Amino acid sequence: FSMLENNYISNKTSEMVKNRIMNKNYSEPDFHPLDYILGDKRKIQTKIHGLFTSFGGFWEVLSKELAAENNFEILDNKHFKVPASAPNSQKPALDAIITARTDNTDEYNAESSKQAIKDFCQYYVSNPCSEWNKPAPGTGVDIYLKKNSTHYLFDTKTVKPNVSGIKSFLSQIHHWYWYSYSRYPLDDVECKIIFPYTPYQTPFQDNIVGGGNPLSHIDEWIDPDNYWRLLTDNPQAYQAIIEGFQALNSDNELNSFIANLIR
Repeated sequence: FSMLENNYISNKTSEMVKNRIMNKNYSEPDFHPLDYILGDKRKIQTKIHGLFTSFGGFWEVLSKELAAENNFEILDNKHFKVPASAPNSQKPALDAIITARTDNTDEYNAESSKQAIKDFCQYYVSNPCSEWNKPAPGTGVDIYLKKNSTHYLFDTKTVKPNVSGIKSFLSQIHHWYWYSYSRYPLDDVECKIIFPYTPYQTPFQDNIVGGGNPLSHIDEWIDPDNYWRLLTDNPQAYQAIIEGFQALNSDNELNSFIANLIR
């Protein structure tokens, strides 16, 4: 059993955040008539906005960095596609499962809907697929990891999803189970939607709209504390990440860079 230590997690976070901020190309905004009124304030606002956009993809990169250090294999997230040789019955069966879960019927729960997809994908044990089609828009995988023969398919999402967003996430991960079990019908697969940080002072799961329903907490969506623990085997990993951000508040080089950027 190995666990990533708090110091390693904090230092790695600080290093990656600092590099992202200092190595971004910050462009000057084009002229706008409001510049006559706002002066330099708009340029400053544009650069601050640039600081936030520099974090596009940050959580994925940090995830892979920490997972690799904790003996996960980092694999190609474009690997999962639609089986071209799928029997005609499979896509309607998948759609029916998704509809039942979305409508909150009692027909399936997180475990049984996953199992139903695995069951009809046993077809591929004796009929392996060799041709694959492009996945539908919005069903691609962000992060693909493997450890101890289990495949992990993740996607990091905005931390304040609405109800329609959560329903689309449910469709997304059920498509992932189809893509992955058609390729690996006998393997263990875990597909999860990830919320990588929390804007709340109380537990994330107490604040997500509708409790994340119809998705099931842990099985299908995972809060920051449990996610970073899964990748690092450290129950304090998320707090260590936050401490990595906090430590940069006293980094003179970074503070000087930001002061020059927005003056």
